[in-house]
Amino acid sequence: MILIFSIAMEQRLEDAVDVVSDMLGNSMAPDLLTYKTVLEELCRGGKSNDAFELLEWKKRDLSMGQKNYRILVNALHFKNRD
Repeated sequence: MILIFSIAMEQRLEDAVDVVSDMLGNSMAPDLLTYKTVLEELCRGGKSNDAFELLEWKKRDLSMGQKNYRILVNALHFKNRD
């Protein structure tokens, strides 16, 4: 989480998405805060399409409850409006 947060805060958004993708590819599910951080930074960086794509990846994660999915959607919605 700290690695992804640091990368995202440095606006190295592609690298942050790559780390999340690598985690998913190795059966290591990022937590909700990790997704939220990357989604927010993607929206701040004007990459809302990439944020929605990342959200779709997370949607496929059956372990994520409906409540957590709504939290991510709401965060993405409000950050996209900024």
